[in-house]
Amino acid sequence: MFGFLKIFNTLMVSYGSKNPLRDYFYRLFRNIISKRLSKHGALAYSSAKIMEEVDFSRISNAEKESIITLANKSMENCFNYLGSGDCILEPILWNNDFKNGFKWPLECYYKKYIQVNLSDNADVKIPRELSRSHFLLHLALAYKFTGKVKYAQKAYGFIVNWIDNNPLMYSINWCCAMDVGIRAMNWIWALSLLHEYQVSDEINNKINGSLYQHGWFIYHNLEGNIFRYNNNHYYSDLVGLLHIALFFRNDKNGSKWFDFALKEFYRETRLQILPCGMHYEGSTHYHRLVLELVIPTITLLQRNGYSIPADIIGRYESMFDFVKQVIMPDGTFPIIADQDNGRGLPWGAEDINDMRYLLSLGATLFNRADFKSSGNGYNIYSAIFGEIDSDKNYNSIPDENTFIGSKFFRDAGLVVMRNDISHLVYNADNQGMYKDSGAKNYHTHSDWFSFVLAVKDIQFIVDPGTYVYSSDPSLRNMFRSTAMHNTISIDGKSQAEIPDKKLWSLNHHGFVRNIRWVSSVDSDKFSAEHTAFMRLTDPIIHKRSIEFDKKLNQWLIEDTLLGKEEHIIESWLHFDEGVLLEITDNNDAIIEKKGIKLGITFIGNNNLKLTIMDTYLSKSYGVKQASKALRISCDEKLPMNIKTKISLL
Repeated sequence: MFGFLKIFNTLMVSYGSKNPLRDYFYRLFRNIISKRLSKHGALAYSSAKIMEEVDFSRISNAEKESIITLANKSMENCFNYLGSGDCILEPILWNNDFKNGFKWPLECYYKKYIQVNLSDNADVKIPRELSRSHFLLHLALAYKFTGKVKYAQKAYGFIVNWIDNNPLMYSINWCCAMDVGIRAMNWIWALSLLHEYQVSDEINNKINGSLYQHGWFIYHNLEGNIFRYNNNHYYSDLVGLLHIALFFRNDKNGSKWFDFALKEFYRETRLQILPCGMHYEGSTHYHRLVLELVIPTITLLQRNGYSIPADIIGRYESMFDFVKQVIMPDGTFPIIADQDNGRGLPWGAEDINDMRYLLSLGATLFNRADFKSSGNGYNIYSAIFGEIDSDKNYNSIPDENTFIGSKFFRDAGLVVMRNDISHLVYNADNQGMYKDSGAKNYHTHSDWFSFVLAVKDIQFIVDPGTYVYSSDPSLRNMFRSTAMHNTISIDGKSQAEIPDKKLWSLNHHGFVRNIRWVSSVDSDKFSAEHTAFMRLTDPIIHKRSIEFDKKLNQWLIEDTLLGKEEHIIESWLHFDEGVLLEITDNNDAIIEKKGIKLGITFIGNNNLKLTIMDTYLSKSYGVKQASKALRISCDEKLPMNIKTKISLL
């Protein structure tokens, strides 16, 4: 039926904006969709079971109020995305980067847009984040919580406004199938909560027609294929397409989309989710994004009578296991690799780095006491994705403090060393065990052997984060550099070569090898070496070992650099906000936060120079703040050895 669109695509690329033949094909395509919807009727396209009967009375008043507060901001067209701060958008211009003021042209064919231009400060993520329509979830919940129709009216108004101002394939918001899929998913779930509110047949048909267009677009613009390792973009495409296909499963195209997307969803889950549970791209926060894509998809399939393969359920549960193991004592995820605030269905009002809601949901889904003990109580996610009476099942799970020990995630290249006081996460190898897969880890940083450390629920040594992507290429690359991580750089060079204009590419020339991991009740020890600096004129091997004495809460970090010539050696430690840093007369350091002190001493090398550096920290995409780092440096002929001891005082 849609074969003529190949001709259509050719016409779009070949001609400018004024093209009568193009306009004719475009109207024809929309008429075909309209007739199909009219022929089958709206009921044929809303037969998928989305939402169980939810008892919102079990949600705490505090959580309800925080969600209603967000909904009230949306009522005022007030949005805060990716570091913009609260912005009133009146009218809403869906094609604008309202943070930096850049405007993409209206009604331009999607293949002709320049999405990323490094000569300006625009960030295409801004209009796309707004168009993902997460705010609809809060409006829909506010409607259910309060019964006030103004929230439902506003939600429908947003959707209709978006459709009117973003015609199919003629907007910057049609340039990335991932965003198309996430937008459709948010529409479908929000509308499922608004089903009691009656709107006109005209509005229903307009929304149904647009969702059908979303499905058609994704199917014809998939961001992956069966001949390579794909990434979170392709996964998002499939999840969005599955949602839409369930909605239109009585239609022959919807049926075709569903069969394809379901098969690929299972395939990509088996490929992209490592056996340890982490998403293979090596970013903790992209792991959260992918988990938030898996959760509603598995839920929908189960609610609509589809049996999920046991190994898929196993990978699903392991994703929560990974969160439980890695989550910091204060409930946040350590930032490892890129962090761009990406979400699937953000029903709640939790802080962007707080992952406890996931463990509460995991407890609800899998009846796990260890998840419950690390979560934040029965929440909106548990209510929506759980079964009927999920609150009763949640309350029946024993309340017990579950011991979580140290662990080496060999396939992900991450090490967790922990006891009841201290928590260290060590990035041994961001390429993991799958270097021969041909996979591109677009979201990793130049951070082999970097680590983060928290003591008594207080984060001391942290990863500075990501900050931005294309809106500031120089800062993007600075935040990816080795000097912005808690490891060693040599002669001012990063472990990986960082191309100036390829913002999602790192040229790794080395490998991590000779890994040794020993864990016991009293101590943990991890050691390895990497060959990233073998590319230098004087080839250098960096060996690092970390030994954790669990009784003393003490860490001994030993770095050995094997080479032959003199080099500038810089070892870096980056500190969280509020950490006070002092260099002592003995050329050691003391760090303090909230009355807790750690001593940092250096053993066996008197040539080290300690310098307190002004730097930046970014805990949320688009937001940076001043912070401090400690540079431990020397000019020395190799080989050499640096021993660093960090002790709880």
